[in-house]
Amino acid sequence: MKIFFRVDSSIKIGSGHLFRCLTLATELKKNGHCISFICEEQEGYLGELIVKKGFHLYILPLSKEYSSKDCEIPESKYDDWISVSEIEDAFRTIEIIKGCEGNVDWMIVDHYALNAPWEKELSLYVDNIMVIDDLADRNHECSILLNQNLHADLYYKDNNPPIKGCRHLLGLKYAMLDASYRNLRNEASLQRDKVKNILIYFGGADQDNLTGRTLNTIVDLDRSDLTVNVVIPSSHVNSQDIEEIVSNHTNIYLHKGYVEMAPLILEADLAIGAGGSSNWERCCL
Repeated sequence: MKIFFRVDSSIKIGSGHLFRCLTLATELKKNGHCISFICEEQEGYLGELIVKKGFHLYILPLSKEYSSKDCEIPESKYDDWISVSEIEDAFRTIEIIKGCEGNVDWMIVDHYALNAPWEKELSLYVDNIMVIDDLADRNHECSILLNQNLHADLYYKDNNPPIKGCRHLLGLKYAMLDASYRNLRNEASLQRDKVKNILIYFGGADQDNLTGRTLNTIVDLDRSDLTVNVVIPSSHVNSQDIEEIVSNHTNIYLHKGYVEMAPLILEADLAIGAGGSSNWERCCL
């Protein structure tokens, strides 16, 4: 089958949406399916990682009006996650699909700024649409809806009527964890008597520099017996300050850019980080 993913990553959006799509894409590729990604070229987007993992990437150029759009009053707090309107994004995506040979069997979309209007336009050009969503506060038109959150079934029961003809995949049993987490699961200790190893990772979107603030707090403890691993994206806005702190402490280690998180989580006695997909990674290990 020919399968497209429409997902973005950036210093504003973070990387969690892309990483879980890459996990699904990797499994689909193992089963012989043809996978492509469509992403907008936002600041801090991880296009090189997509290509490095062997997937074809189509890039949507960032609109020149993006900066002025930030000044407008958005209809949704996620409107500025794309540089054009939702419908224009749909048209740009359709143009890419029309330029490909053969039918597109599935469009998998993981994006808070793209909802039922976008999906309705795309449904005229693809056979099926799958939506990955965590919010349960907006309408969709799709064949499969996946929400991996705890008690996701209750969210849709209370907030949204079921989508007719849609298969709902709800709850933690559908959490999209990379194989590296599953492989290390049996090695995870269920009991930690002492905190000797701390992991700090606030994902790909840390505009409030929670990483630096947390690191400074740990430094103030003056505990040279602790091992501290700090993970930040290459595009972190405060990377220079964080690097300076790390350089002055032999027990603090900085991991910058794309990092295999599973081994670091497994080693950690205490993990300090953001919500989102990384919740399930920490819980697994």
